[in-house]
Amino acid sequence: MTDFNQIASSNLSLPADSYIYSLITLSKRLESSVLAPGSPIAVISSDDSLRIFDADLNLLPDGIYENIHNSITCVSRFDDDGNIIATAGRDACVKLWDRRTKSKVAEFVTPKKEALSALNCCASNNAIVAGTELKDDGPGESPIFLWDTRKGGSPQLQYVESHTDTITELRFNSSTNPTHLLSGSTDGLINLFDLSQDNEDDALFQVINNKSAIHHTGFLTSTSVYTLSTDEKWTQYEIRNPDEEDSSHNPEESLDLRERLGCEYVIKVVDAGDAKWVAIGQHRQSYSRLNFAGAHGNEIVRDVLVDASTIYSCGEDGHIRAWKASSTGEAMETEGTEKASKDKKKKHRKKDKEAGKEARFAPY
Repeated sequence: MTDFNQIASSNLSLPADSYIYSLITLSKRLESSVLAPGSPIAVISSDDSLRIFDADLNLLPDGIYENIHNSITCVSRFDDDGNIIATAGRDACVKLWDRRTKSKVAEFVTPKKEALSALNCCASNNAIVAGTELKDDGPGESPIFLWDTRKGGSPQLQYVESHTDTITELRFNSSTNPTHLLSGSTDGLINLFDLSQDNEDDALFQVINNKSAIHHTGFLTSTSVYTLSTDEKWTQYEIRNPDEEDSSHNPEESLDLRERLGCEYVIKVVDAGDAKWVAIGQHRQSYSRLNFAGAHGNEIVRDVLVDASTIYSCGEDGHIRAWKASSTGEAMETEGTEKASKDKKKKHRKKDKEAGKEARFAPY
């Protein structure tokens, strides 16, 4: 086992009883999958603020952006230098912030004031995509909008028929084909779009029915995607050529992570350079590969970030915590303590349109 020691903790001067939803690195991107170590980190929280701090968890001067949305939900870095940050919320707005001047430099609004639940950016395309939250019980329209930041105004693309429930994830295939967009939804569908096509039917080149609401999805390789469902199942699918005769989408691998890893919930799949790690949470006794003893107490962990040799976590206790390994070497399975909550990670191997509905997932 590799134990991780907490080296720093901060509430970032948040009001009492605040949640921290998610965190992103603002590191300059050195290569497609390598980020410079020790760079600033940004978080969004339930007080509708954006906060920026250094690697030692010290808030930066002018690092608090207060009341930037009415119910913030998403944050994403826009550029490779990490200077422009995108945020979105249930107020139907996407906003771009320049941290060098601490100013809002652009704002985009959904056509019918649709609340937003997912966000991603691709600076090479000057593109921002946002997915909507379906407020009522589905099925219904849950559009995906794309804006060209050079043009502003109304969305340049709208995909309104491909999902029928809340959009939970949007991912560009930035490393190999930045015009390809992956979407996931609580309707159980994972869709792949070619953004070079204006027509939605032409743009949608693959539909995968996971038959369970999607919590997270992303690209494993240029030819495969993974999904984490709200019932904590990991599934891997091949990206198929739509012109091939075999158009089935049987999973290459599917497993229940709660049974496999002995956890209570799955936080996310974490990018760590070229590797993928599965971050999981546990309130009771269990075992792990990487152990974060104590972690966030009995509160849910919302996000995990791997940055060089430090791992950061945040959660519903309103704290950001930094961790470093106390020993080196390959992680080994071991029995965990019986006390407080733990977060774990396990390194994972690289491994129609009728929606399979589960209980609707509310990410915020």
